Parts: sequence; C-alpha cells; structure tokens
Amino acid sequence: MNAVGLISQYFGSLMSHWRTTDDGWQYDVFPRGIEPAKTGAFESLVRVWQSKNTSNGLPSWRDFDLMDFEGWWGWLVVYDVISLDPLDLRCRLWGSGLVTYHGLDATDRRLRDPKSGMLGDSTMFDDTDVEFFSYLIEGASIGVCVGSMNWQKREYLGYQALRLPLADDGVRVDKLLCASIIKEI
Repeated sequence: MNAVGLISQYFGSLMSHWRTTDDGWQYDVFPRGIEPAKTGAFESLVRVWQSKNTSNGLPSWRDFDLMDFEGWWGWLVVYDVISLDPLDLRCRLWGSGLVTYHGLDATDRRLRDPKSGMLGDSTMFDDTDVEFFSYLIEGASIGVCVGSMNWQKREYLGYQALRLPLADDGVRVDKLLCASIIKEI
C-alpha cells in the first residue's frame, strides 16, 4: 500500500479532498464531529479533542492535561498562530519522536523567521503545507495530510499528520494541535 492509500484505509468517504500534490501528498479535511472510531490510528486523540469541545466551540490548549495525550507523547506538535496574512506560526511544542525522524527540534522556531524558519527548509514545509494550514485555521477544520518522507529521500517511510484546531475564545483558531504517525510502507 502506498502512503496515500493509508488515508482511505482510515477515513474512507468521510473526508473532503482538498489537494493532491505532484509528489503524491494528499491533503483532506474532515468534519469536527467525525466519529472518532472512523479516524483509525488517530481515534484516541480525536476522542480527547472532541471531549474538550465546549458549548462555546473549539477547545483551548489550556483545556488539556499531559495525561490526555498518553500514547502520543513524542509525536505531538503545537503551533501558535502568530499572524494570518501572511500566515506565521511558532512551534510551541515539537515531540521527541519527531526530532528523531526530522533530525531537528523545531520548538520555538517560527515558520517565516529567515534565520530559523521552517518554510522552504528541506526538513519542514512547502507552500502547499502553508496553504493547508491557512485553510484549516480559517475554517476551524480538522485536517489530515498523508505522504512519504520523500523530501528526505526516505520514500519508504509513510507520514500521516493530523491537524486539530484550538481556540482560547472557542471560535478564532489561535493554535493547532498536531499528531504524526510515521511508519514503513
């Protein structure tokens, strides 16, 4: 099975396809009320995220406790939204498992910082990723992107990333909670 095949294995027809890139990455959007069991390996995290949703809307980062993420430690990322136009993010948390695969710790790095930024860096994001982040933030949507670690010439590693919106006021997305699954394909 190729990396993109992994997404249909988990989400099937529940997804709304956003884009597929020339290098095989697939980006999809899901309803916030998706049944967690239908999210495959992301089920436990989606269930916790949904449990923190309030009558005011989206959960806030402060609604979570470290124990909420048992089983995901090392594979989580939290981005602070610094600005929307142009989009800039600051990495608040970069899991230790991701350090191993990416070969760097992105904690405190900003997307658009010319000295330590993540945009254009061969181990981070390209313009499609930035557009997808913007789309998810504007729509307060759940997103998943799936592909291989082809940017590091490791096409044999499948990469799945879940993106969950967070909002201190329940409405305006000011953070993204992300989780990654990396495995041989």
